[in-house]
Amino acid sequence: MAFWLGRTGFAAAQQPGTSIIGQLIDRDTRAPVSGAMVTLIGFASTATSDSAGRFTFTGVPPGLQVLQARVVGYVRAVWQLQLAEGEVLSDVFEMTGALVPLSPIDVRRGTIPHRFEQFEARRERGTGHFITREEIERRRPINLPDLLRTVRGVRAVCSGSTCTVRMARASGGCQPDYVLDGFPSSAFTVENISPLDIQGIEIYRGASETPAEFLGSTSACGVIVVWTRSGP
Repeated sequence: MAFWLGRTGFAAAQQPGTSIIGQLIDRDTRAPVSGAMVTLIGFASTATSDSAGRFTFTGVPPGLQVLQARVVGYVRAVWQLQLAEGEVLSDVFEMTGALVPLSPIDVRRGTIPHRFEQFEARRERGTGHFITREEIERRRPINLPDLLRTVRGVRAVCSGSTCTVRMARASGGCQPDYVLDGFPSSAFTVENISPLDIQGIEIYRGASETPAEFLGSTSACGVIVVWTRSGP
């Protein structure tokens, strides 16, 4: 995943409403990148870059925004933007071509990486709740909280267009620990991963059902383990 904080071209004006006017280009060839799906994390609308790589968001809330773009043939790119009230940001965003295509993952034929073999082994033991790639593709969830809202003992707490995951066992709900591709992670990072990039999810609703490899000092509320398709 590319992560870039700089701005290659900036023009701001104090106009009503906060907006982003962007153009996606190939980092190496400088050619426009068309047909990319562009999203703002937590923002209801999405955009698709046109033949010139251009896209626009209007009515964007001021403050820190996370912009994401993905298209076949390029590495998924993410940028952080700090927007002032009424600012119109005009910028060029570079995308990096995918050098090595990912091999198809076929669970039935056993052609899966070792970490997914471990996922399947834990799933067969029957402790915890598991969500497979097949279920994700069938349900087409908007985000991770939307995907987890049907799991017993888990609920999505929403404020406007932003939702967070809470475990229902504790009074008032408590926030679980997160593990991403085998490493501790934050709620913000995991909950904003596109479901299209997830291979499998393990949900453990308390320390008693959490495997020892995922237990930590704050795991009493539960642990959610997310495995991405291109993780290490």
